[in-house]
Amino acid sequence: TRLSGRLDGLTDIRTVAESLPKTKAFDPRKYFADGEMFLGLDADGNAVTIPMDVWRSLHAQFTGPSGTGKSSAAAVKLAQSIAAGDAVYGLDPKGDAWLASVLYEACEAAGKPFHLLNLRPDQPPQFNLLADVTPTELAELLVAGFALGDSGGEADHYRRRDRRIARRVSRLAEKRALTVPELYAEAQKTFPDLEDDAEGFDLHLNELASLPCLSTRDGVPLDVALKNGGCVLIVGHTRDAAVLKAQRMVLIRLLQLLEARDRTREQRHATIFLDEFKYMLSAPAVSALGTVRDRGCNLILAHQSLGDLEDCGEDLRPEAVRNSVLDNTQLKWCYRNKDEATAEWIADMTGRIVIDTERRVVMRNELLSETVEAKRTLDQRERHLIDTNMIKSLPDRCAVVIGAGEARLAFVSPYPVTKRKLEPVAAPPLPMETLPVEPADLIDVPIPETVPASSAEALI
Repeated sequence: TRLSGRLDGLTDIRTVAESLPKTKAFDPRKYFADGEMFLGLDADGNAVTIPMDVWRSLHAQFTGPSGTGKSSAAAVKLAQSIAAGDAVYGLDPKGDAWLASVLYEACEAAGKPFHLLNLRPDQPPQFNLLADVTPTELAELLVAGFALGDSGGEADHYRRRDRRIARRVSRLAEKRALTVPELYAEAQKTFPDLEDDAEGFDLHLNELASLPCLSTRDGVPLDVALKNGGCVLIVGHTRDAAVLKAQRMVLIRLLQLLEARDRTREQRHATIFLDEFKYMLSAPAVSALGTVRDRGCNLILAHQSLGDLEDCGEDLRPEAVRNSVLDNTQLKWCYRNKDEATAEWIADMTGRIVIDTERRVVMRNELLSETVEAKRTLDQRERHLIDTNMIKSLPDRCAVVIGAGEARLAFVSPYPVTKRKLEPVAAPPLPMETLPVEPADLIDVPIPETVPASSAEALI
Protein backbone atom coordinates (compact mmCIF):
# COMPACT_ATOMS: atom_id res chain seq x y z
CA THR A 1 0.00 0.00 0.00
CA ARG A 2 1.25 3.47 -0.84
CA LEU A 3 0.56 6.49 1.33
CA SER A 4 -1.35 8.05 -1.56
CA GLY A 5 -4.09 5.49 -1.00
CA ARG A 6 -3.23 3.40 -4.05
CA LEU A 7 -2.86 -0.33 -3.75
CA ASP A 8 -0.24 -2.00 -5.91
CA GLY A 9 -1.97 -5.36 -6.32
CA LEU A 10 -5.44 -6.76 -6.64
CA THR A 11 -7.88 -5.71 -3.93
CA ASP A 12 -10.18 -7.80 -1.76
CA ILE A 13 -13.47 -6.22 -0.66
CA ARG A 14 -13.13 -8.03 2.68
CA THR A 15 -9.84 -6.36 3.60
CA VAL A 16 -9.39 -3.32 1.37
CA ALA A 17 -10.75 -0.88 3.99
CA GLU A 18 -7.81 -1.73 6.27
CA SER A 19 -5.37 -0.56 3.61
CA LEU A 20 -7.06 2.76 2.83
CA PRO A 21 -5.97 6.00 4.51
CA LYS A 22 -7.76 7.03 7.68
CA THR A 23 -10.07 10.02 7.98
CA LYS A 24 -8.23 13.28 8.62
CA ALA A 25 -9.81 16.11 10.65
CA PHE A 26 -8.49 19.62 10.05
CA ASP A 27 -9.53 23.25 9.66
CA PRO A 28 -9.77 23.86 5.90
CA ARG A 29 -9.38 27.63 6.38
CA LYS A 30 -5.68 27.12 7.15
CA TYR A 31 -5.15 26.12 3.53
CA PHE A 32 -7.04 28.96 1.86
CA ALA A 33 -4.76 31.12 -0.31
CA ASP A 34 -5.26 34.02 -2.69
CA GLY A 35 -5.47 32.92 -6.29
CA GLU A 36 -5.95 29.25 -5.37
CA MET A 37 -8.96 27.02 -4.82
CA PHE A 38 -8.26 24.54 -2.02
CA LEU A 39 -10.00 21.23 -2.66
CA GLY A 40 -8.73 19.06 0.19
CA LEU A 41 -5.75 17.14 1.59
CA ASP A 42 -4.45 13.99 -0.04
CA ALA A 43 -3.48 10.88 1.92
CA ASP A 44 0.03 12.27 2.45
CA GLY A 45 -1.34 15.49 3.94
CA ASN A 46 -0.53 17.61 0.89
CA ALA A 47 -2.96 20.30 -0.18
CA VAL A 48 -4.83 19.57 -3.41
CA THR A 49 -5.40 22.90 -5.16
CA ILE A 50 -6.11 24.38 -8.57
CA PRO A 51 -5.67 28.00 -9.67
CA MET A 52 -8.76 30.13 -9.04
CA ASP A 53 -9.02 31.07 -12.71
CA VAL A 54 -9.06 27.36 -13.60
CA TRP A 55 -11.78 26.75 -10.99
CA ARG A 56 -13.88 29.50 -12.54
CA SER A 57 -13.55 27.95 -15.97
CA LEU A 58 -14.95 24.53 -15.14
CA HIS A 59 -18.06 22.85 -13.74
CA ALA A 60 -17.80 20.47 -10.79
CA GLN A 61 -19.76 17.34 -9.95
CA PHE A 62 -20.12 16.02 -6.39
CA THR A 63 -21.54 12.52 -5.95
CA GLY A 64 -22.29 10.36 -2.93
CA PRO A 65 -25.23 9.04 -0.93
CA SER A 66 -27.04 11.32 1.50
CA GLY A 67 -24.90 12.13 4.53
CA THR A 68 -21.50 11.53 2.94
CA GLY A 69 -20.60 15.23 3.00
CA LYS A 70 -21.34 16.66 -0.45
CA SER A 71 -22.86 19.87 0.92
CA SER A 72 -20.09 20.47 3.47
CA ALA A 73 -17.41 19.86 0.83
CA ALA A 74 -19.13 22.24 -1.57
CA ALA A 75 -19.49 24.85 1.19
CA VAL A 76 -15.69 24.92 1.61
CA LYS A 77 -15.37 25.81 -2.07
CA LEU A 78 -18.18 28.37 -1.94
CA ALA A 79 -16.61 30.11 1.07
CA GLN A 80 -13.43 30.62 -0.96
CA SER A 81 -15.40 31.99 -3.90
CA ILE A 82 -17.09 34.49 -1.58
CA ALA A 83 -13.69 35.58 -0.21
CA ALA A 84 -12.42 36.01 -3.79
CA GLY A 85 -15.24 38.50 -4.48
CA ASP A 86 -17.35 36.23 -6.67
CA ALA A 87 -21.13 36.06 -6.63
CA VAL A 88 -22.31 32.82 -5.02
CA TYR A 89 -25.79 31.34 -5.39
CA GLY A 90 -26.94 28.17 -3.68
CA LEU A 91 -30.13 26.25 -4.39
CA ASP A 92 -30.79 23.86 -1.54
CA PRO A 93 -33.95 21.74 -1.94
CA LYS A 94 -33.45 19.69 1.22
CA GLY A 95 -32.64 22.57 3.58
CA ASP A 96 -29.16 21.52 4.75
CA ALA A 97 -28.67 22.00 8.49
CA TRP A 98 -25.28 23.72 8.18
CA LEU A 99 -25.02 25.29 4.72
CA ALA A 100 -26.72 28.59 5.58
CA SER A 101 -24.54 29.09 8.66
CA VAL A 102 -21.33 28.42 6.72
CA LEU A 103 -22.21 30.81 3.90
CA TYR A 104 -23.38 33.46 6.37
CA GLU A 105 -20.11 33.39 8.29
CA ALA A 106 -18.06 33.28 5.07
CA CYS A 107 -19.84 36.46 3.93
CA GLU A 108 -19.33 38.04 7.33
CA ALA A 109 -15.60 37.25 7.24
CA ALA A 110 -15.29 38.69 3.71
CA GLY A 111 -17.41 41.77 4.45
CA LYS A 112 -19.95 40.73 1.83
CA PRO A 113 -23.78 40.63 2.02
CA PHE A 114 -25.67 37.39 2.66
CA HIS A 115 -29.30 36.89 1.68
CA LEU A 116 -31.54 33.95 2.50
CA LEU A 117 -34.65 33.14 0.49
CA ASN A 118 -37.05 30.35 1.43
CA LEU A 119 -39.56 29.12 -1.14
CA ARG A 120 -41.56 26.91 1.19
CA PRO A 121 -45.29 27.58 1.69
CA ASP A 122 -44.99 28.65 5.35
CA GLN A 123 -42.62 31.55 4.58
CA PRO A 124 -43.34 35.31 4.23
CA PRO A 125 -43.14 37.41 1.02
CA GLN A 126 -39.47 37.79 0.03
CA PHE A 127 -38.82 38.56 -3.65
CA ASN A 128 -40.38 39.16 -7.04
CA LEU A 129 -39.41 36.34 -9.39
CA LEU A 130 -40.63 38.34 -12.40
CA ALA A 131 -38.77 41.59 -11.68
CA ASP A 132 -37.61 43.17 -14.98
CA VAL A 133 -38.56 40.07 -16.96
CA THR A 134 -39.25 40.39 -20.69
CA PRO A 135 -42.12 38.50 -22.38
CA THR A 136 -39.62 36.18 -24.08
CA GLU A 137 -37.89 35.43 -20.78
CA LEU A 138 -41.23 34.92 -19.06
CA ALA A 139 -42.31 32.40 -21.69
CA GLU A 140 -39.10 30.45 -21.12
CA LEU A 141 -39.65 30.53 -17.35
CA LEU A 142 -43.19 29.19 -17.67
CA VAL A 143 -42.31 26.44 -20.15
CA ALA A 144 -39.29 25.25 -18.13
CA GLY A 145 -40.90 25.64 -14.72
CA PHE A 146 -44.04 23.78 -15.75
CA ALA A 147 -42.16 21.13 -17.80
CA LEU A 148 -44.12 21.84 -20.97
CA GLY A 149 -41.56 20.47 -23.45
CA ASP A 150 -42.44 17.59 -25.75
CA SER A 151 -41.77 14.08 -24.49
CA GLY A 152 -42.71 12.05 -27.55
CA GLY A 153 -45.86 10.71 -25.90
CA GLU A 154 -49.58 11.23 -26.20
CA ALA A 155 -49.50 14.05 -23.65
CA ASP A 156 -47.55 16.25 -26.11
CA HIS A 157 -50.85 17.44 -27.61
CA TYR A 158 -51.78 19.05 -24.30
CA ARG A 159 -48.27 20.37 -23.69
CA ARG A 160 -48.25 22.15 -27.04
CA ARG A 161 -51.56 23.76 -26.19
CA ASP A 162 -50.21 24.83 -22.81
CA ARG A 163 -47.05 26.26 -24.44
CA ARG A 164 -49.21 28.31 -26.78
CA ILE A 165 -51.14 29.68 -23.81
CA ALA A 166 -47.86 30.33 -21.95
CA ARG A 167 -46.65 32.54 -24.82
CA ARG A 168 -49.92 34.47 -24.83
CA VAL A 169 -49.88 34.94 -21.07
CA SER A 170 -46.24 36.07 -21.26
CA ARG A 171 -47.25 39.03 -23.44
CA LEU A 172 -49.05 40.49 -20.44
CA ALA A 173 -45.60 41.51 -19.17
CA GLU A 174 -45.18 43.92 -22.11
CA LYS A 175 -47.49 46.54 -20.63
CA ARG A 176 -46.35 46.67 -17.00
CA ALA A 177 -44.34 44.91 -14.35
CA LEU A 178 -46.12 42.02 -12.69
CA THR A 179 -45.60 39.63 -9.84
CA VAL A 180 -46.59 35.97 -10.17
CA PRO A 181 -49.92 36.41 -8.31
CA GLU A 182 -50.74 39.48 -10.43
CA LEU A 183 -49.80 37.62 -13.60
CA TYR A 184 -52.30 34.91 -12.72
CA ALA A 185 -55.01 37.45 -11.94
CA GLU A 186 -54.34 39.24 -15.24
CA ALA A 187 -54.40 35.93 -17.12
CA GLN A 188 -57.78 35.08 -15.56
CA LYS A 189 -59.14 38.47 -16.61
CA THR A 190 -57.65 38.46 -20.13
CA PHE A 191 -58.44 34.81 -20.89
CA PRO A 192 -61.77 34.05 -19.16
CA ASP A 193 -61.79 30.48 -20.49
CA LEU A 194 -58.23 29.72 -19.36
CA GLU A 195 -59.27 27.01 -16.92
CA ASP A 196 -61.32 25.23 -19.57
CA ASP A 197 -58.97 25.74 -22.54
CA ALA A 198 -55.70 24.92 -20.74
CA GLU A 199 -56.53 23.24 -17.47
CA GLY A 200 -52.98 21.99 -16.93
CA PHE A 201 -51.37 25.40 -17.44
CA ASP A 202 -54.01 27.06 -15.28
CA LEU A 203 -53.30 24.63 -12.46
CA HIS A 204 -49.52 25.14 -12.70
CA LEU A 205 -49.79 28.93 -12.62
CA ASN A 206 -52.36 28.77 -9.82
CA GLU A 207 -50.04 26.64 -7.67
CA LEU A 208 -47.11 28.97 -8.28
CA ALA A 209 -49.21 32.04 -7.46
CA SER A 210 -50.20 30.48 -4.15
CA LEU A 211 -46.64 30.66 -2.79
CA PRO A 212 -46.48 33.51 -0.25
CA CYS A 213 -42.75 34.08 -0.88
CA LEU A 214 -43.56 35.49 -4.35
CA SER A 215 -46.33 37.83 -3.20
CA THR A 216 -44.32 41.07 -3.19
CA ARG A 217 -43.02 43.68 -5.61
CA ASP A 218 -40.00 44.36 -3.43
CA GLY A 219 -37.62 42.22 -1.40
CA VAL A 220 -34.28 40.75 -2.48
CA PRO A 221 -33.42 41.22 -6.18
CA LEU A 222 -32.04 37.99 -7.60
CA ASP A 223 -29.15 39.85 -9.22
CA VAL A 224 -27.99 41.41 -5.93
CA ALA A 225 -24.96 39.10 -5.62
CA LEU A 226 -24.01 39.71 -9.26
CA LYS A 227 -23.81 43.42 -8.46
CA ASN A 228 -22.34 43.37 -4.96
CA GLY A 229 -20.73 39.97 -4.43
CA GLY A 230 -21.60 37.81 -1.45
CA CYS A 231 -24.19 35.06 -1.45
CA VAL A 232 -27.87 34.37 -2.06
CA LEU A 233 -29.02 31.03 -0.65
CA ILE A 234 -32.40 29.75 -1.82
CA VAL A 235 -34.03 26.98 0.23
CA GLY A 236 -36.50 24.87 -1.71
CA HIS A 237 -38.23 21.53 -1.29
CA THR A 238 -37.99 17.96 -2.59
CA ARG A 239 -41.73 17.17 -2.66
CA ASP A 240 -43.99 20.24 -2.72
CA ALA A 241 -45.22 20.65 -6.31
CA ALA A 242 -45.42 24.45 -6.25
CA VAL A 243 -41.96 24.83 -4.72
CA LEU A 244 -40.45 22.41 -7.24
CA LYS A 245 -41.75 24.65 -10.02
CA ALA A 246 -40.45 27.77 -8.28
CA GLN A 247 -36.93 26.47 -7.73
CA ARG A 248 -36.64 25.39 -11.38
CA MET A 249 -37.76 28.87 -12.40
CA VAL A 250 -35.33 30.57 -10.00
CA LEU A 251 -32.45 28.73 -11.66
CA ILE A 252 -33.63 29.67 -15.14
CA ARG A 253 -34.07 33.28 -14.05
CA LEU A 254 -30.48 33.35 -12.75
CA LEU A 255 -29.26 32.01 -16.09
CA GLN A 256 -31.28 34.69 -17.89
CA LEU A 257 -29.74 37.42 -15.74
CA LEU A 258 -26.28 36.09 -16.56
CA GLU A 259 -27.03 36.04 -20.29
CA ALA A 260 -28.38 39.59 -20.18
CA ARG A 261 -25.14 41.05 -18.80
CA ASP A 262 -23.06 43.31 -21.02
CA ARG A 263 -20.34 41.05 -22.41
CA THR A 264 -18.24 43.99 -23.57
CA ARG A 265 -17.47 44.87 -19.93
CA GLU A 266 -15.74 42.81 -17.29
CA GLN A 267 -18.34 41.25 -15.04
CA ARG A 268 -18.24 39.63 -11.62
CA HIS A 269 -17.86 35.87 -11.83
CA ALA A 270 -20.70 33.76 -10.45
CA THR A 271 -20.71 30.25 -8.97
CA ILE A 272 -24.05 28.45 -8.63
CA PHE A 273 -24.33 25.44 -6.33
CA LEU A 274 -27.18 23.07 -7.18
CA ASP A 275 -27.65 20.59 -4.37
CA GLU A 276 -29.74 17.51 -5.22
CA PHE A 277 -29.54 18.58 -8.85
CA LYS A 278 -32.35 16.30 -10.02
CA TYR A 279 -34.89 18.65 -8.41
CA MET A 280 -33.76 21.52 -10.68
CA LEU A 281 -33.64 19.59 -13.93
CA SER A 282 -35.12 21.28 -16.99
CA ALA A 283 -34.11 21.59 -20.62
CA PRO A 284 -32.60 25.11 -20.20
CA ALA A 285 -30.70 23.98 -17.08
CA VAL A 286 -29.14 21.05 -18.94
CA SER A 287 -28.31 23.26 -21.94
CA ALA A 288 -26.64 25.77 -19.62
CA LEU A 289 -23.91 23.26 -18.82
CA GLY A 290 -22.51 23.83 -22.28
CA THR A 291 -23.01 27.59 -22.52
CA VAL A 292 -22.98 29.31 -19.14
CA ARG A 293 -19.19 29.32 -18.72
CA ASP A 294 -18.99 31.87 -21.53
CA ARG A 295 -21.26 34.07 -19.40
CA GLY A 296 -18.85 34.17 -16.46
CA CYS A 297 -20.41 31.38 -14.41
CA ASN A 298 -19.55 27.89 -13.28
CA LEU A 299 -21.84 25.30 -11.70
CA ILE A 300 -21.40 22.83 -8.85
CA LEU A 301 -23.80 19.92 -9.26
CA ALA A 302 -24.43 17.57 -6.34
CA HIS A 303 -26.38 14.33 -6.57
CA GLN A 304 -26.32 10.86 -5.07
CA SER A 305 -25.77 8.46 -7.99
CA LEU A 306 -25.99 8.18 -11.75
CA GLY A 307 -29.61 7.14 -11.37
CA ASP A 308 -30.49 10.66 -10.22
CA LEU A 309 -29.58 12.01 -13.64
CA GLU A 310 -32.10 9.67 -15.25
CA ASP A 311 -34.87 10.56 -12.79
CA CYS A 312 -35.96 13.57 -14.84
CA GLY A 313 -39.21 14.94 -16.19
CA GLU A 314 -41.08 13.46 -19.12
CA ASP A 315 -39.94 16.34 -21.32
CA LEU A 316 -36.27 15.34 -20.90
CA ARG A 317 -34.39 12.36 -22.29
CA PRO A 318 -32.52 10.59 -19.45
CA GLU A 319 -29.60 9.59 -21.65
CA ALA A 320 -29.14 13.16 -22.90
CA VAL A 321 -29.24 14.55 -19.35
CA ARG A 322 -26.69 12.02 -18.13
CA ASN A 323 -24.30 12.59 -21.03
CA SER A 324 -24.53 16.36 -20.75
CA VAL A 325 -23.73 16.33 -17.02
CA LEU A 326 -20.90 13.79 -17.28
CA ASP A 327 -19.29 15.43 -20.30
CA ASN A 328 -19.45 19.01 -19.05
CA THR A 329 -18.24 18.56 -15.45
CA GLN A 330 -14.45 18.47 -15.67
CA LEU A 331 -13.84 18.31 -11.90
CA LYS A 332 -15.40 15.39 -10.03
CA TRP A 333 -15.48 14.80 -6.27
CA CYS A 334 -16.87 11.33 -5.59
CA TYR A 335 -17.60 9.86 -2.16
CA ARG A 336 -18.12 6.26 -1.12
CA ASN A 337 -20.84 4.68 -3.21
CA LYS A 338 -22.34 1.20 -2.99
CA ASP A 339 -24.24 1.55 -6.26
CA GLU A 340 -22.45 -0.81 -8.66
CA ALA A 341 -23.01 1.27 -11.81
CA THR A 342 -21.83 4.47 -10.11
CA ALA A 343 -18.78 2.76 -8.56
CA GLU A 344 -17.78 1.32 -11.93
CA TRP A 345 -18.20 4.73 -13.59
CA ILE A 346 -15.96 6.40 -10.99
CA ALA A 347 -13.34 3.65 -11.25
CA ASP A 348 -13.30 3.89 -15.04
CA MET A 349 -12.60 7.64 -14.87
CA THR A 350 -9.50 7.06 -12.74
CA GLY A 351 -7.85 5.15 -15.59
CA ARG A 352 -5.96 1.85 -15.55
CA ILE A 353 -2.59 0.74 -14.24
CA VAL A 354 -0.49 -2.37 -14.82
CA ILE A 355 0.13 -4.59 -11.78
CA ASP A 356 2.18 -7.73 -11.20
CA THR A 357 0.33 -10.83 -10.07
CA GLU A 358 2.01 -13.98 -8.81
CA ARG A 359 1.14 -17.42 -10.18
CA ARG A 360 2.15 -20.68 -8.46
CA VAL A 361 1.77 -24.26 -9.63
CA VAL A 362 -0.04 -26.64 -7.22
CA MET A 363 0.28 -30.39 -7.89
CA ARG A 364 -0.92 -33.60 -6.27
CA ASN A 365 1.51 -36.42 -5.47
CA GLU A 366 0.84 -40.14 -5.42
CA LEU A 367 -0.72 -39.82 -1.96
CA LEU A 368 -3.06 -37.12 -3.32
CA SER A 369 -1.41 -34.48 -1.17
CA GLU A 370 -1.09 -31.00 -2.63
CA THR A 371 2.40 -29.63 -3.13
CA VAL A 372 3.43 -26.17 -4.27
CA GLU A 373 6.36 -25.86 -6.62
CA ALA A 374 9.08 -23.44 -5.56
CA LYS A 375 8.93 -21.88 -8.99
CA ARG A 376 6.77 -18.73 -9.18
CA THR A 377 5.64 -16.83 -12.24
CA LEU A 378 4.81 -13.11 -12.40
CA ASP A 379 2.10 -12.01 -14.79
CA GLN A 380 1.05 -8.48 -15.65
CA ARG A 381 -2.58 -7.47 -15.48
CA GLU A 382 -4.56 -4.24 -15.76
CA ARG A 383 -6.62 -2.78 -12.95
CA HIS A 384 -8.34 0.56 -12.36
CA LEU A 385 -6.11 3.00 -10.53
CA ILE A 386 -8.85 3.30 -7.90
CA ASP A 387 -11.09 0.29 -8.28
CA THR A 388 -14.67 -0.45 -7.25
CA ASN A 389 -13.63 -2.26 -4.06
CA MET A 390 -11.83 0.87 -2.89
CA ILE A 391 -14.69 3.16 -3.90
CA LYS A 392 -17.22 1.04 -1.99
CA SER A 393 -14.96 1.10 1.11
CA LEU A 394 -13.83 4.74 1.26
CA PRO A 395 -13.65 6.15 4.79
CA ASP A 396 -15.83 9.06 5.91
CA ARG A 397 -15.04 12.45 4.30
CA CYS A 398 -12.74 10.78 1.77
CA ALA A 399 -13.43 11.26 -1.92
CA VAL A 400 -11.96 10.30 -5.27
CA VAL A 401 -10.81 13.53 -6.93
CA ILE A 402 -10.75 13.54 -10.71
CA GLY A 403 -9.73 16.53 -12.81
CA ALA A 404 -7.08 18.05 -10.57
CA GLY A 405 -4.05 16.18 -11.84
CA GLU A 406 -3.77 12.43 -11.38
CA ALA A 407 -6.87 10.87 -9.84
CA ARG A 408 -6.33 10.44 -6.11
CA LEU A 409 -7.99 10.17 -2.74
CA ALA A 410 -8.50 13.37 -0.76
CA PHE A 411 -10.16 14.49 2.46
CA VAL A 412 -11.99 17.66 3.36
CA SER A 413 -13.30 18.57 6.79
CA PRO A 414 -16.34 20.79 7.33
CA TYR A 415 -15.89 24.54 7.53
CA PRO A 416 -15.92 25.23 11.30
CA VAL A 417 -18.96 27.30 12.15
CA THR A 418 -21.51 27.97 14.87
CA LYS A 419 -24.94 26.83 13.77
CA ARG A 420 -27.30 29.79 13.47
CA LYS A 421 -31.04 29.99 13.10
CA LEU A 422 -31.34 32.18 10.03
CA GLU A 423 -34.65 33.41 8.65
CA PRO A 424 -35.48 35.27 5.43
CA VAL A 425 -36.26 38.95 5.68
CA ALA A 426 -39.95 39.60 5.04
CA ALA A 427 -40.79 42.06 2.26
CA PRO A 428 -43.90 44.25 2.01
CA PRO A 429 -46.73 41.97 0.83
CA LEU A 430 -49.07 42.68 -2.05
CA PRO A 431 -52.44 44.14 -1.10
CA MET A 432 -54.77 41.28 -0.30
CA GLU A 433 -57.29 42.39 -2.90
CA THR A 434 -54.71 41.79 -5.68
CA LEU A 435 -54.02 38.19 -4.72
CA PRO A 436 -55.70 35.49 -6.81
CA VAL A 437 -55.38 33.03 -3.92
CA GLU A 438 -55.04 33.31 -0.19
CA PRO A 439 -51.40 32.52 0.70
CA ALA A 440 -50.95 28.96 1.97
CA ASP A 441 -54.64 28.19 1.27
CA LEU A 442 -55.98 25.60 -1.13
CA ILE A 443 -55.46 26.39 -4.77
CA ASP A 444 -59.11 26.27 -5.75
CA VAL A 445 -60.31 29.33 -3.79
CA PRO A 446 -62.33 31.94 -5.75
CA ILE A 447 -60.33 34.11 -8.16
CA PRO A 448 -61.08 37.87 -8.39
CA GLU A 449 -62.15 38.97 -11.85
CA THR A 450 -60.00 42.11 -11.99
CA VAL A 451 -56.96 43.67 -10.44
CA PRO A 452 -57.91 46.95 -8.70
CA ALA A 453 -56.88 50.06 -10.64
CA SER A 454 -54.99 51.47 -7.67
CA SER A 455 -52.54 48.54 -7.67
CA ALA A 456 -52.16 48.70 -11.44
CA GLU A 457 -51.29 52.41 -11.29
CA ALA A 458 -48.65 51.72 -8.65
CA LEU A 459 -46.89 49.37 -11.02
CA ILE A 460 -46.73 51.69 -14.04
